[in-house]
Amino acid sequence: MAECELCKLVNQRNIVTVKHYEDSQFIMVDCKTCHTPMLVSKHHAADIDDIDKEMAYHLFYKHAQRVDISKWYVDYEMRSIKDHWHCHLRRI
Repeated sequence: MAECELCKLVNQRNIVTVKHYEDSQFIMVDCKTCHTPMLVSKHHAADIDDIDKEMAYHLFYKHAQRVDISKWYVDYEMRSIKDHWHCHLRRI
């Protein structure tokens, strides 16, 4: 079975856009499809727990402040890759 596109990104073999943040649990890069910040879990699973979702929101909050985005929301819908948890920061 081939490794998924987001697993390759997490393993830093497939980062083709700007990397904004990384820790042991998440990596934030610009999505190569929609060109908005995307936060990806480093664990290959379709969902994460509520505590991790709160952390994801907090990471986007810090990023939005850093790059001066005043109106935004977290888009939790996974469109293209449904078996590896990720979300996008969208401007309003």
